[in-house]
Amino acid sequence: MQAFIRYLSVTLVLVTMVACGDRKNKEADRILDSADALMTEHPDSALSLIEKIDTVGLDEEHFARYALLLTKAQDKNYIDPADDRLILKAVDFYQGCRFLSRQKQQRGNTGSVLLRICNLLQRFFKTINSNNIKML
Repeated sequence: MQAFIRYLSVTLVLVTMVACGDRKNKEADRILDSADALMTEHPDSALSLIEKIDTVGLDEEHFARYALLLTKAQDKNYIDPADDRLILKAVDFYQGCRFLSRQKQQRGNTGSVLLRICNLLQRFFKTINSNNIKML
């Protein structure tokens, strides 16, 4: 009986953690969608929204999108980043095509086209890196 109670407790804790993590990602999605819509006309408002996101517990995909939009909002507000760590996390995620390979599974032909584009971009980045070309 005691083992059952322990099993049930662990299961409830895990279910709660998964539910809270998913809710956090959905909330981040909602905020990032709003910020993205505001980015062109009101970059200061977009930046304010993005900065309110608590990044603890975001999955890799949502954190990459957060990093990308935060960097874009800072740029549009003429704020220089202290270093490149944040944008490099987004670059690593999108350059690695993990996101697009998941999209391929969900979207069929559209995902295949996106994955081919991503592979072309990977080859482009490899060429740049092999020729020691500095990007801005």
